Amino acid sequence: MTDKLNKIHELPYEIEDLDNAKYEFSQKSINVWDPGLSISNDNLVRNCSKIQAQYLYLEKNYSKAKKKITYSKNVGKLGFVISFILMFYIGIGLAAFVLLICWTHYLSLSAMYKSLASSLIKLRIAKKQNWIYDPGDSIEAWENLRLQQPELFQMGIKEHKINEQFWGSTLFENKRYHFYMGNFYYTETKGSGKDKSDYVVTKHFMTVYMPNRIKARFLLSPQVNFAGMDNTDKQKEITTESNEFNSLYRFSYRGSKDDVSNEIFKILSPAVQEKLIKLAAIKLYPQVFFAENTITFMFGGRWDFQLKTDFKKSLEVYQEDIESMNKEINLLAEVSNEIIKYID
Repeated sequence: MTDKLNKIHELPYEIEDLDNAKYEFSQKSINVWDPGLSISNDNLVRNCSKIQAQYLYLEKNYSKAKKKITYSKNVGKLGFVISFILMFYIGIGLAAFVLLICWTHYLSLSAMYKSLASSLIKLRIAKKQNWIYDPGDSIEAWENLRLQQPELFQMGIKEHKINEQFWGSTLFENKRYHFYMGNFYYTETKGSGKDKSDYVVTKHFMTVYMPNRIKARFLLSPQVNFAGMDNTDKQKEITTESNEFNSLYRFSYRGSKDDVSNEIFKILSPAVQEKLIKLAAIKLYPQVFFAENTITFMFGGRWDFQLKTDFKKSLEVYQEDIESMNKEINLLAEVSNEIIKYID
């Protein structure tokens, strides 16, 4: 009989399934565009094999897993009842202790299932869409992106990482767009002296490959919460004919205005500006960076695809979750599709 690895707050998996998953990811063909230069079979083996093995355990032991969730929920409810009784007959200290133990068990198990379900759904959607997904944290990806696009990724003082990475392509109006996307985390400091404290900033991004090279290197950032490229960059010297666009975005670029303005105005046609105005109404703190053969979109917060698949009801990924992810990706592919018309 195959051994199973099991922890109280972790879904078990069979060693045989884990070995098979490791082999599958070690042999997976990696034929995708990777500007972060971080994708590798070793990373996929390390970050995806266990998740897949746990999913196979769910497939084989679905009824048992559902009972485990129900049992943990009942433990939480029972703990509440017992602690309520103990509070009257023994004292609030013991009652609080019993409640803490029972609810820690329930909440830990619930959090584990929620996290696993999210990764599993994304892994299965990526497989259906012929994308590649890596849920793990990657400092290497951040280091490579920082070198290529310091305007966006040279932020914060420490604890930089990229995770929840996707590599793939999407078809929009008969054009195929290759993309790379993920979440970006870093730590900033606020205050000074005794009031000094650290806080974590979370952003999400998608980089789209452009077949033609963009001749100007420039960044569009929101008028609020703006961080420019560096102290030598020009800011706000360029304005368009659209007052609404100018009220939402400001420019940051390298070189002289004469060198870049013609290319910027050519790319930012009225139609492109209209797309970017609509984007600012949908996404939080949009930044759009143009450089070489890439356009990178970055926003506040992490990717939230509002996934609805519920493994407590079924192991099938809901079609609406696939459509939700495609909708987010195609939103940016639509903007890219308009921009590409003006890059020669």
